[in-house]
Amino acid sequence: MLIYILVVFFASILVVSFFSFKKDIIHPCIIFNIMFLASTLCALYNIKKWNINIHINTFFTLLIMSLLFNIISLAVQKYFETSKQKEKGNLRERLNNPVIETKKIKLFIAIIFNVLYIIGIIYFVKKIASDFGDFKSYSEALNIFKANTIYKANAQLPKIITLSTKLVIGFAYVYMFIGIYNFINSSENKSRKILNLVFYLMPAVLYSISLLLQSSRGTILRLIVSGIVIFIILWYKKYNYKNMINFKYIFIICISISLIFIAFYAVSGLIGRNTLNNNIIEYLTMYGGGSIQLFDIYLQEPHKNDEIIGRETFWGTYRFLDDYNIIKLEEKPTGSLEWRKSNGYSIGNVYTAYRRWIQDFGFVGGAIVLVVVCIFYNSYYNILKYLKKEDDLFNISLIFFAYMYYHLILISIDCRIFDEIIPASLSQFIVAIVVYYYSVKSNVIIHIKNKIEKIKELKGEK
Repeated sequence: MLIYILVVFFASILVVSFFSFKKDIIHPCIIFNIMFLASTLCALYNIKKWNINIHINTFFTLLIMSLLFNIISLAVQKYFETSKQKEKGNLRERLNNPVIETKKIKLFIAIIFNVLYIIGIIYFVKKIASDFGDFKSYSEALNIFKANTIYKANAQLPKIITLSTKLVIGFAYVYMFIGIYNFINSSENKSRKILNLVFYLMPAVLYSISLLLQSSRGTILRLIVSGIVIFIILWYKKYNYKNMINFKYIFIICISISLIFIAFYAVSGLIGRNTLNNNIIEYLTMYGGGSIQLFDIYLQEPHKNDEIIGRETFWGTYRFLDDYNIIKLEEKPTGSLEWRKSNGYSIGNVYTAYRRWIQDFGFVGGAIVLVVVCIFYNSYYNILKYLKKEDDLFNISLIFFAYMYYHLILISIDCRIFDEIIPASLSQFIVAIVVYYYSVKSNVIIHIKNKIEKIKELKGEK
């Protein structure tokens, strides 16, 4: 059957890419191949239960798209390796970077803000749920809340919570970055470094709690993935990409991911997800492999074309424009796609990233979108790799890259990278920059003025 050939293909191309990109375990191409292999293996586990029979058009679509991503990745890598930046020695010798000094009172303020935010989330989740039905527990309230805010746009959290969310996210990512940066570069003893790391991770932990209270486990995974990416890139940079993450650390990461998946399953009942009919393996493989089977079903029974071009890919942009009356749509768009069954089993509503792109732009257009995504991630990663100077610009750029990396991780399940280009999402980056300078600079206003004066001086010299 074709699914077995796909498994062999994805395994083979993963091995080739692993050595082609010098065993760099977070290189975008290697991650791309890992994710499609993992999703195909999850689908294979359910081959009898879902009655999987991959069709020839699905097989060649997955094959061609994967080859395209790998070829473009190699081309981008070759360009950076032979560019002038490389000739100038942008990969520098190991540096003993100083730690990032911050005032603990600012971190304490961030923690207090997070606690107040959690209280606000609990209040408004219950309030919205009560407007649409009755509930006896918070879990039931969450089900009603999701049904009317995620799957349908009947209600939404108030603006004060939406705006506060951006600040909470900024605190979580910036202080997580500072904690990891100092952990890697500090010369203090190990126990002291771990204690400081735990302290800096508090905003991220509190943000995760607030996400659970909104039944948003995926965003917690995004936060964890970002932390791993930040750690590995800072580790690589410290050792000039000569001391790569060894199998000991890979093993630790794999064990950590396994524990995260167990927790992912364990909290399902608490946040309104039904797992009674599935054991942990069936539950996780449904999430991981359902997209492959659903993509195959979709290609045989495609959704009718929408009159609005790019509705599934740029649904966030359309919703933003509709919210501010720039355009008027009959129905508010959401990111959720239609649910489908396979052999009588409901296996979700995710179809790989390709579904949205092919639905909106056809097969050729979908391939072009994949090329754009591939060039973006590979170029961004290599720019970070070859940047010689590690300053505020590098730090902020790394935080943003780690924040966006989650979309690459999900590419074999569903990709919403284009949601980030809408003004509402771009404002998150601005908030993160403000939070960064607030956290690491004693006087943000003076710092910004100095930057402006320095730019003016440089222009005057020219």
